Amino acid sequence: MSKMPALNYNISYEGLTNIKIVGSFDEKYQLKLIVNSDNKTLLNLLNKAISTITEKERELISSKYYSVIFQNSYDYKEIYKVVVPLIIVIFFIIRSNRKMNMEIKKRTKIEKELQQMANIDPLTQIFNRRKIKSMINQEIHRFKRYKRDFSIIFFDIDDFKFVNDNLGHSIGDEVLVKISNVVKSSIRDADYFGRWGGEEFIIILPETDKIKASNIAHILKEKISNNDFSVNKTITCSFGVTQFEESDNEDSILSRVDHAMYYVKKHGKNSVKVA
Repeated sequence: MSKMPALNYNISYEGLTNIKIVGSFDEKYQLKLIVNSDNKTLLNLLNKAISTITEKERELISSKYYSVIFQNSYDYKEIYKVVVPLIIVIFFIIRSNRKMNMEIKKRTKIEKELQQMANIDPLTQIFNRRKIKSMINQEIHRFKRYKRDFSIIFFDIDDFKFVNDNLGHSIGDEVLVKISNVVKSSIRDADYFGRWGGEEFIIILPETDKIKASNIAHILKEKISNNDFSVNKTITCSFGVTQFEESDNEDSILSRVDHAMYYVKKHGKNSVKVA
């Protein structure tokens, strides 16, 4: 047992939050101020000041003196035990996700490069023979299912061996690239343009009959022959044109357009033959 004020003080000072005071006490505590008897002036001032305090104010002062005020304290060690592992876990999750995303991007890039290697001619950056053959079969399937016409333009650079033998293969490569650029800029986005092999090129024209395809071939012939290839020779091409027929397959349409192109080769070059 102890006096209420002393108990309250020690409970508050020690932060004993698990101890509570129960019960009621009838005892009264008188709070007094001690002043040196020689200091009459201070004593008079204090007496006058105390005399102005009302009973309600005295009770308020006493209640504050007797009451126990706790300031919540936190065990930061326990908090750290939870927070630090959580931060570490979050860090590794973020790091793992970043690593996974980088791996996915890397794999996607590799797949794209592999796909490009499989479908794109490395010199001219147009479709290669493999891709063009798959697109021909796709158009054949569309024709048989939906009766959608399509035509093929097959062309070859005239006297290309002369360019390679007399001007060099690097100049020959430049000619191949420039012809590819002329054709790419002249056909529709829906058309398929590829290098068949060497100096031979092929264009697949969906939703196009052979009359319209012939007109396109003539336009390309003029653009190529009038283009400045920066060589001491006019560059021309021989064109074969044909349209897929009901009785056709991949081999028959390619054979027909090939024969049409070689007909032009044997009969003056720099022209268009429709088969």
